[in-house]
Amino acid sequence: FSDNHQYKDYCVPGMDVTWEEFCNAINEYIRNDESILNSEDKQMGVYFVDQKSLRKEKTDVATDEQKKEFAYKVWDDVTKMDHKDLFGDIKSLDEAIEKFMNDEQVFAKDILGKGE
Repeated sequence: FSDNHQYKDYCVPGMDVTWEEFCNAINEYIRNDESILNSEDKQMGVYFVDQKSLRKEKTDVATDEQKKEFAYKVWDDVTKMDHKDLFGDIKSLDEAIEKFMNDEQVFAKDILGKGE
């Protein structure tokens, strides 16, 4: 992320984390996971989502539309990996999205460093 990235400090809907923190944490997980071949191809770019699917401030309430847009974009891509270590018992994109939309924990471990 460059210092002047327009929405790096916007917040992921339904989570207490910025887009920059989320993207960096997921990419770090991908880089360090030996089961993911060609991990650079699997990493998210800084413009993987657009700002309308994020909250400008942590105090902004996430709309269902923002959560859905974010979930379908991000979880669709991330759940294509061998993801048992990342998602635990979640077996499908639909299940990950349902948990995310209901503000339930999606990750099996704290990859974001925030108890997520």
